[in-house]
Amino acid sequence: LTHHSPGAGPSSRPHILLTESTPFPAMRLFAVAACVAVMLPTSSALTISRVFPREGSTLGGTYLVIEGSGFLMPIEANPWDSQAVFVGAQRCDIVTHYTSSSRIVCVTRPTSSPFETSARVPVTVQTYSGLGEARSRTLERAFRFTSGDTPSVWWARHWGAAGGAHLAFHGSLLSVVQSPEQVEVRVGEVLCAVDGDTSPLRHVSSSSRTVDCELPDGDLVVPGRYNVTVRVKPFRPDLGECPNPQCFHTAPDQGDDGYGSGVVVPGASTAYHPRARAFRAGTVHLPTGEAYDFDVFPRVDSVE
Repeated sequence: LTHHSPGAGPSSRPHILLTESTPFPAMRLFAVAACVAVMLPTSSALTISRVFPREGSTLGGTYLVIEGSGFLMPIEANPWDSQAVFVGAQRCDIVTHYTSSSRIVCVTRPTSSPFETSARVPVTVQTYSGLGEARSRTLERAFRFTSGDTPSVWWARHWGAAGGAHLAFHGSLLSVVQSPEQVEVRVGEVLCAVDGDTSPLRHVSSSSRTVDCELPDGDLVVPGRYNVTVRVKPFRPDLGECPNPQCFHTAPDQGDDGYGSGVVVPGASTAYHPRARAFRAGTVHLPTGEAYDFDVFPRVDSVE
């Protein structure tokens, strides 16, 4: 194995010459090193230039955009590489489809105090290489969980229904909500479909609204007991304002509020119409892990 540096001057680069007398183990080691050098791109410095939106729901569900450099490309990273984002002490779940080497999109998780506004917390990106390299970068005071970005529902027309049923929910759905398309209502993981043309928002006040939706009819709705959750989008899909299917920010000038997820909240002992100014009870907070009182029944025409 011979080290050879042909030519002269600063442009000359040493290289390796393999001769017939080169031992086989050395040749094999060189081959492996050459393959690794070709397969592994030179990593750029890990930086965070900005984070937006700057506020979101205390119950998570806010799409957070982190811009910078040196992030791992999810589709190009080798199986031993990993990347993580933390908002304060909470993990933020990376959305692979929208993530690149200069941008990370992640979805926030609920905080430990789900209805309390937090102080401004740092956002941290950590990358781990399969070769043992670990990098971390933090942007201080980059985000805040706020109760003002957290929707809640305290009344429902029904607390039990079958697939195909028309439902109505009322609660603090935030003044930003100007159309039903800005609200996602889910019974368990099943999306309750809204239609602003046939069922516009009702009982609109400064911060509360009633939204109507329809449970899908078919195998998607399995009989059982489920949590009811809501998510408020910052843009109006009915006006074509959404920059992507999830309706999250793609630029800082689109606003500081990311809004996000909310839940059914506990109240008094009886269900009333929203205009009666009373709460629907029998429900519990999602962080407790206990189920809410919404039952999905089998359709009569589907029972054998």
